[in-house]
Amino acid sequence: MPPPKPPSRVDNIPFPVFGCTWFGVPALPPKNTGCSVLAYCGGGGSAKTGVNNKINLAVTVTAPPPASDGEPGGGEVGSSITTKYNVNIGTKEQVCVGVHLFDGGQALGGGVYLLAAVGDEVRLYTVPLQAPPEPTLSPEDETKILKQKDDTDKPPPGLEYLLGSIHVGDKYGSNAVSFNPVDSTVVVGCENGHVVLFQMEKTSDGVTFHPIADMEGHVKAVCTVSFHPRGTHVLTSAKDGTARLWSVKDGREEQCLTCDITDPDAPPAKPSRRPQQVLVRGSAYGDLEGKVIYTVASGRRGAAFLTKWVGTPEPRNAAPPPPGPSGPGLAPPPFVLPKLIYKPAHRMKCSPVPVSAMSLSGDGTLLALGGVEGAISLLNVETMGIVRTWPGVHDLPVTCIAARPVPLPLPGESEDDEDGGVAYNAVSASADNRLAKVTLQKRAKRKKKKSSSSSYGGKSHRAMGMMDLFVFLFYIMILALIWAIIQQSVEICKGPLLDMDPKEAYECVVHTVLWGDENRPGIRGVPY
Repeated sequence: MPPPKPPSRVDNIPFPVFGCTWFGVPALPPKNTGCSVLAYCGGGGSAKTGVNNKINLAVTVTAPPPASDGEPGGGEVGSSITTKYNVNIGTKEQVCVGVHLFDGGQALGGGVYLLAAVGDEVRLYTVPLQAPPEPTLSPEDETKILKQKDDTDKPPPGLEYLLGSIHVGDKYGSNAVSFNPVDSTVVVGCENGHVVLFQMEKTSDGVTFHPIADMEGHVKAVCTVSFHPRGTHVLTSAKDGTARLWSVKDGREEQCLTCDITDPDAPPAKPSRRPQQVLVRGSAYGDLEGKVIYTVASGRRGAAFLTKWVGTPEPRNAAPPPPGPSGPGLAPPPFVLPKLIYKPAHRMKCSPVPVSAMSLSGDGTLLALGGVEGAISLLNVETMGIVRTWPGVHDLPVTCIAARPVPLPLPGESEDDEDGGVAYNAVSASADNRLAKVTLQKRAKRKKKKSSSSSYGGKSHRAMGMMDLFVFLFYIMILALIWAIIQQSVEICKGPLLDMDPKEAYECVVHTVLWGDENRPGIRGVPY
């Protein structure tokens, strides 16, 4: 399949990718400071012979120009400088399959951090928001180092950014990870179906993880994990056909959402002797109150179906407790969110083939879907309709996809940037060593550079295109024709023009110069 038309693009990368995440903060006045970080991970194999097992950070930072003392804040008021650089973090023989970027906030004192699911571990890295003083190793150099037997004990690149790690469990296999900014908890979805919850604590030496709960319920590998917008619950989805809700407080399972992959618009199918396995490869909260959940499910073949779940407060059978004592010095009773019961409100066919990756945009308006045939689709959750599909972006199934984190322009997307002017809606990757960026824009919004050379009509003679040359020659021909008509009129109709007889002059110019009379020799027949 041909690559997507610009400004969408597909970039070749040196290793297969299995996980990606996108974090962004717009550079808004008056500080004019922001960042856009794209992290993707993968590698060539989970063994001693693995090549290019790493995490790559593509960082774009916008900040005011530095002052004379080296600190930010110099230059003109409102001015800023955009810097782009890559950071490689090696994982040696272990392959990272899941990553999650987040704002440290109060938990870590600000900054941007990365959680990585590597083997049976979860690792926490800090994201450098300034270009490294020395360039990181190129993929070719990393390949040479990893192939040398004498360097197997050499620390991998990017080790200086590691803040801490935790062993999830023997043969658990970390698949997906997420961070809860409300109470600094971390959830991990594992290959064996377990969902493990940790409390993260900042220490003088880095970060420490304290186990909270090891939650069992899924019987197949967990695909996605995410926190409730208010941090009270964990939403997970797995290859056992279910999405489940867990309490962050005690790790108790509160509800199991069983996904259906029968076509609601098709006639009822005959019951099968062997039921098809249902894979729920995507789940996400759809609003800031956590009342809407989206899940994408499919079989190993056949169509994929998007289900919108809407939560309603659980009915209370018992009478509410009597009000407690009130008065000065007594605190009001704590506010408790009502428990929500989620039920399917709408189900639709979103893809003719299984969907292998899903991500919801930061503003909750677009759902990015990646299919097993390599296509990328954007779905409007308000109208529940496909906005656009890019077929054949990847040669292999899409392993991960990240929707746009914020609707505002991010650093590097400004019209003034050399490669800017494009607001990408989603980034996808696959094991085909390709990284795709798709957008709904028809063209890049970039400012045209002014030419300083000699010009004709604002353009240099060398830069004039073929169309400009044809237009120029056409005008020259029109002017030459008008000049020839004037010369002929003055020569032939000199008498009427000198006598100032307009009627006679008009007849002469029209019927003699411009248009010959039909009785004139040579008009109707040969003049002899």
